Amino acid sequence: MASKKIILMGCHQSGEILTGPGKVAKRLFAQLVKHKMDVKFIEYFFDGRKYNYFDKFFGKKVCLSEQGGTIYRLGLFRIIPFLLKTKPDIIHILTFERFTILSYLLKPILGFKIIYTFHGVVIHEHKNFNNNIGLMLYYKDMISEFIFIHFSDILCMLSEETIMIAKKYYKLNDKKIRIVSNGIDEIFANPLRKKLYSDNDELKLVFIGGTNRPEKGLELFIDNILNLNIKLKIFVISKENNFNMDILPPNIKMIKQNLLSTEDLALFYNDKDIFLSASIYEPFSLAVVEAMAAGLIPIVSANTGMSRYIRQGINGFTFQCGEKEELNKILTQISGDDKLQERLSREAAKIYEKLSWEKVSEMYQEIYNLS
Repeated sequence: MASKKIILMGCHQSGEILTGPGKVAKRLFAQLVKHKMDVKFIEYFFDGRKYNYFDKFFGKKVCLSEQGGTIYRLGLFRIIPFLLKTKPDIIHILTFERFTILSYLLKPILGFKIIYTFHGVVIHEHKNFNNNIGLMLYYKDMISEFIFIHFSDILCMLSEETIMIAKKYYKLNDKKIRIVSNGIDEIFANPLRKKLYSDNDELKLVFIGGTNRPEKGLELFIDNILNLNIKLKIFVISKENNFNMDILPPNIKMIKQNLLSTEDLALFYNDKDIFLSASIYEPFSLAVVEAMAAGLIPIVSANTGMSRYIRQGINGFTFQCGEKEELNKILTQISGDDKLQERLSREAAKIYEKLSWEKVSEMYQEIYNLS
């Protein structure tokens, strides 16, 4: 295994306010560097406000990640020469980026294997949720996704739900598919940051997601709970602040919270009770498993990909989108029952034992070994 040359491709985000795919790319790279594997990361000059056309075509920048691994930021005409010189055994595309398609041109020549981590079905998202996307971008993304699916050697999917949706649009080769979950940062599982039981008369619920994204289900959730007869404080972590709070009854409060870094989010979870995923489309939800590791009780829609980790009434709850009574019953059941909250929280936190980044990186390393 140590002799294999691996190149990761995608977006290596700076800072710690990360998207799900961005966190996967950053954390997996760090794990492979930690295990002293022969790995490099290639990304592109994405930011058009910072980089000009010369950078985007001919630029080259070499920098070290926080963990010491080398990241190469390359213009389009630099990528193929770099691959020819490096002669990798494996290219692993970690985030949906169109520049990575260049690697497929050299696949027949250099004979490397390509692994693609599938964070969502882009064509499904564009058709159902991205109504404002331009026609040119739509077709670029559709062609890119087609190439990723049909010319990769292995497709790493996040869940069975993702596979089922992808099969609506593409003919998939089941022999190529591996299900690999996203991982959890250790900071969420630190015992010093475990949930502090305080005011059990009021449930504190966390929701993460754009309030302008209908697939996240916030509006549907609020509509479901308008007749709820318990005290509920909802913390919405989002870049947007466009939700009408006037419709809420006096027993339900909503507080807008800006996006948080990983460390701040772990601290934020200390006195919270519940994490909600009400999505009608969610390939996995890294946010849910992180919150579980921190001791929050997960309540997730059956459409949330990570729902396979929920044991109903043992470490959390699942519900069907649109079932008002089902969701209200769950929240009422939890409210005021200290022993139930403590047991659910303790069982939810055990998710870290299954999905630490160490464990998830071992899953990927096994795939590399067999490639």
